[in-house]
Amino acid sequence: MTQNPDFSDKVVVVLGASGGLGQGVAQQLAQAGARVVLAGRRQDVLIHHELRIRERGGIAIAERCDATRLADVAALAEAAVAEFGRIDIWINSFGAGALGFFWDLPPEDQARLIDTNLTGVMLGTHVALAQFRRQGSGLLINLGAAGSEAPVAMQATYAATKAAVQSLGRSLNEELRLEGLHPHIAVSTLMPGAVDTPFWSNAINCTGQAPPTAALDDPADLVAAIIAVCARPALGTSDFDPTAPPAPQVREHASIPAESPAENPVGNAAVNAAGAKAAQGRSGADPVAAARLPEGSF
Repeated sequence: MTQNPDFSDKVVVVLGASGGLGQGVAQQLAQAGARVVLAGRRQDVLIHHELRIRERGGIAIAERCDATRLADVAALAEAAVAEFGRIDIWINSFGAGALGFFWDLPPEDQARLIDTNLTGVMLGTHVALAQFRRQGSGLLINLGAAGSEAPVAMQATYAATKAAVQSLGRSLNEELRLEGLHPHIAVSTLMPGAVDTPFWSNAINCTGQAPPTAALDDPADLVAAIIAVCARPALGTSDFDPTAPPAPQVREHASIPAESPAENPVGNAAVNAAGAKAAQGRSGADPVAAARLPEGSF
């Protein structure tokens, strides 16, 4: 298996590239030759990352985009196509969190969470699929969460939004099949566990306690999983557990009306992801990369 895939023929949009997982994915793809469109709310930080990529010989452009605004997302796709001619892969790598009992979280905060995690993903998905249908191919990657299948207390609304993202991906793959577009166009929903990103410090917190800082998965593992899905389109049609051992085939859930947890050993393995790892400070981190930016958090 190739350890360093070549993406020199790919154009990739990463929405949520100003920090967290999105930034890491964008940098890795650029190093592998992809032409990358960095998108997020913080234009100054995006430009910083664009310059870093270009200094290392990569190709990238930075586009400001609020994922919850359709006009912004549509303009992002137009800018990518105008610059590079097409979009091969679109990655929605953004999200917001809220910690606390459901009844303690203000409804307006929960509405904002839904707006980001679900409406934002749906807008990006709609715009990406429209471009993929025009050009006849493309891979969309969304981020779900293991907590949507085995929810934990204090994250009810977050888990609900991620369950919706998972269901969206399954349904879309079925619709693509009905139109004869699958597998040339496919949707992948990754289902990671708790990852050590700025998500936790950015989350609305009504618990009265500091967010967890231990037993979080290394974000490098999820970045590697996203890169693997980009390089192996066969994985781009299923719920994919990035912490599970490599499998020769990941079943496509969208073609199955209903399933029990036992029928999906790969996807449900994310519920108890690969063992707890104590979160450690990462030395030598770029201070801008480490900025706490919600649109770049998972």
